Amino acid sequence: MSTIGVAIIGTGGITLQNHLPALALCPDVKVVALCDADPAVLERARQASNVSSTCSDYREIAKRGDVQAVIIATPNFLHAPIALEAIGAGKHVFCEKPLAMNFEETRKM
Repeated sequence: MSTIGVAIIGTGGITLQNHLPALALCPDVKVVALCDADPAVLERARQASNVSSTCSDYREIAKRGDVQAVIIATPNFLHAPIALEAIGAGKHVFCEKPLAMNFEETRKM
């Protein structure tokens, strides 16, 4: 099996406490990029994970060829636009709950 490139969008507490440690246990997964709008939060996650590729705009993640899947761990109101961007780019999406802010956003996703 080949390695799955994962990017994490939203690198706060949930990512530090749950996503990064869990992904480190998966031999066929490599976290290839981290994304967060807050530079301090992003830097803390970069240091904790040793992932060198970081950005502040989730649209950059969607364009990357080495990313097959994204984890969306942002504030709830940002889930739908980020998921739709990633889905449109052919990425697999894991989104923290709630999936979206309302039924209409969820349906679009």
